[in-house]
Amino acid sequence: MKQISELRGAKLFGLILVLAIAIAVAMPPGGVDFKLFFYPAGQMAVNGQSPYLVEGFYNPIWTVLPFMALSFLPLELAWRVWIAISILGYSLVLYRLNFSANGIILLIFSPFILAATFYGNIDWMVLLGATLPPVIGIWLVIIKPQIGIIVILLWAIRIWKQSNFSSPLE
Repeated sequence: MKQISELRGAKLFGLILVLAIAIAVAMPPGGVDFKLFFYPAGQMAVNGQSPYLVEGFYNPIWTVLPFMALSFLPLELAWRVWIAISILGYSLVLYRLNFSANGIILLIFSPFILAATFYGNIDWMVLLGATLPPVIGIWLVIIKPQIGIIVILLWAIRIWKQSNFSSPLE
């Protein structure tokens, strides 16, 4: 029985990979965040310079790691690869949240995911962090504090409830 579920997972991954590549090829030129901040920050880091010399790059230093790898590619190709990685990332988040295969595929084509991908944003990394145990996920969640603060508050509430602390007001 386990082999059947693994085969289904492999087929789903293959389908999503094909869709991610198709979206990466079909996406019109864009990637404002990717082209202005993340790709140049990766290039700076590869060249031994501070990525913080890129005006507008304010993310934690570990955020630059995937962009360092992409900086070895020409900008247009790196942009297309990042689109595919983003689609795969969003798909992994949805899979970890127990969405059905149909739900994952439908949401990949939602305006929210396509717009975030078009701008070359890294929101999927923060969302992935939210699906991981807090001790690991925090490193991704704090990449974007404007989103991450909500996740951190939810984690804190969950930990507080699970710890059986009594309220000082009780």
